[in-house]
Amino acid sequence: MSALVILAGSLLVLLYTWHRFSEPSANRSSTTAIRYYLAAAFYCLWGLFIYATLVIVLAASPDSASKTLQALMPADLKSFTAGLPLPILAALLLTVLLPKVPAIAYADGWVREQIEYMASIPYEVRRLAAELERSDAPGSGVTFTLAPAVQERVRQRMQAQEFAPAHVRFGDGNDLAALWTKASALVLSMAEWRADSKLASVCDTCAVAVDEIVQLHEELMPRVRRCLRALSAMHGEPDDTESRAILSEYTGEVDRHVKTLLSKIYRAAAAATLRCELTHQDRMARLTKLGFRFDEGLSSAPFTVAHRLTAMYAGLAASFMTLKITLAQLGLARWPGYPFTMALSALVPLTYVVAVLWAIFLKRSWGGATRPRGEARPFLAYLLSGLLAAASNLPLALGLAFLHPMSTGDVADALAKSLVWVLLSFTTASTTAFMIDDHPRSIARRWGGRWSEGVVQGAVTAAIAFLVGRILLETEFDTRLVLAQLVPVAGAIGFAVGALVPTWYRTPAPRQARRAGAGARRRRRARRPYRLVVADRVALPSRAGT
Repeated sequence: MSALVILAGSLLVLLYTWHRFSEPSANRSSTTAIRYYLAAAFYCLWGLFIYATLVIVLAASPDSASKTLQALMPADLKSFTAGLPLPILAALLLTVLLPKVPAIAYADGWVREQIEYMASIPYEVRRLAAELERSDAPGSGVTFTLAPAVQERVRQRMQAQEFAPAHVRFGDGNDLAALWTKASALVLSMAEWRADSKLASVCDTCAVAVDEIVQLHEELMPRVRRCLRALSAMHGEPDDTESRAILSEYTGEVDRHVKTLLSKIYRAAAAATLRCELTHQDRMARLTKLGFRFDEGLSSAPFTVAHRLTAMYAGLAASFMTLKITLAQLGLARWPGYPFTMALSALVPLTYVVAVLWAIFLKRSWGGATRPRGEARPFLAYLLSGLLAAASNLPLALGLAFLHPMSTGDVADALAKSLVWVLLSFTTASTTAFMIDDHPRSIARRWGGRWSEGVVQGAVTAAIAFLVGRILLETEFDTRLVLAQLVPVAGAIGFAVGALVPTWYRTPAPRQARRAGAGARRRRRARRPYRLVVADRVALPSRAGT
């Protein structure tokens, strides 16, 4: 079975799964761009897993499998698919009949829901819209303040729309005039998105289209103008209970429509910000430009270490498989067969992730594994992390050795083949634990930050791979190692781990950082009165705890 044919079938499945995950198009605007692309990548890997399983199962009986696939194809595709290779037929079957096969469709739907939940779809856009809506309530920690030049533009526009100067209200009020002024300012900014290179593509693909918001604003404008004029006229008139009741009811109805408009504006602003801005700082800058100010910073659903490690594993597995297929197709490496390549691509990155998990686990569960600032490094903890990673990955390495097509089944031969992965696991765990304890003035971070840490760990991993490979090549065991492949791959994975994991571990999620800062402020406020009044230290814990 040609590797090129399998690669072509995999590309068909990838294109289909990517398109399927992006429907409806509003999903892309319902979470951050990074979360969306990671989730889409996971879903594509799921499609590849189904495709690989289908190809492996059908390859056991190619002739009968081809006839069966031809029979399952729709009538208009049978003439087109006649004579196609088995992997291409499997890819076409998976893309055409995936929604129609009950068992596969149910499993696919469940996996897709779990991936969307992991990526905060559509939670993130709802959460951000709720954060923006807090600006309607004074004292909520979110305010809406426009620059003087923008205020002047909004004032001139509203006066051109025949609003009285007294009805243009900038501030934190939640009366009708203040809410309508805020809505007019936001609609004015959103109307200019068509000319923005980043935001132009969002105008039609958000859950709430920008044109719909502008049209709703235009429809509400005469009613709001009449209502504000009636309120101003009634203010100077004698007391008329019935007229005031009618006007109050009408004002309440108009106020509800304006708040509905603002909710749509917040949803569209949140979706556009999440879709177009990649980083937390860029999203803050975009919302600040619109006029929103956050006293405690903008929070977001945190990227946990588990999610980050899962993303790293998926990226390493996909890159590893692509590299193996490419090298085999170019004739630079032997092709061991599709099943073993799948197993290799799944298990080799897993050994690195397991090693990283041991480094992180000891840091979080054992106080002696973390280096306090200004003190010596806990080298015993680094050694323990490496030993635990090597012991945990030994079964995986042995499994790979026995799964190799050229395996003799000899235990000693399998141990020799697995030694390189065991030592690389030891190196990855101990070096990652070492890098996590780096301080800003450490040698590994002084000249390039996270990238210098990646270079250091990549160089160490590549050096260990070269030394172990050379030793094994001089033994009597046929390990089938190719140093020209092993050393660059080990170094590249070491670079990725060193550049990503230590920085992830040292950087708290935005929500955690905000809670930590709020807790520190509460502790300072709680301690301050006792420094002046209370002399008994026993009362300190109970007061600070409350």
